[in-house]
Amino acid sequence: MENIVPMLIGIFLNTFAIRLIMRYKTLAASGITTDGVIYGPAESGKSVMVRFQTSDGNWITEPDTNRITGSFLKVNDKVTVIYNLSNPQDFMIKTKYTNVLLAGFALAGTGLIVLGLSGVGG
Repeated sequence: MENIVPMLIGIFLNTFAIRLIMRYKTLAASGITTDGVIYGPAESGKSVMVRFQTSDGNWITEPDTNRITGSFLKVNDKVTVIYNLSNPQDFMIKTKYTNVLLAGFALAGTGLIVLGLSGVGG
């Protein structure tokens, strides 16, 4: 019974990773890439504010709702932003850590599921 906890955590991590990977692939395939800057911490304190200019000249200053790379970024860091042309508030920060972190979440989730299924520790 106690093996269900790692399995549930693994399922959560995999679901989180797959959702972000699919969103990232969708934005990367059809989105617009531009330069941005980390403007400051978000009000929640759990992410960062990103500022970038869209292709039509509008400035967007929004929190990074994905929160996967925020802990690696500091105010005034230059970042690459991929955004949805029809909804610029739908964006992701692309850093050298993005793919590694997403793969790490998926691998950790898979490992926990296997651990739970194997009955180790139970």
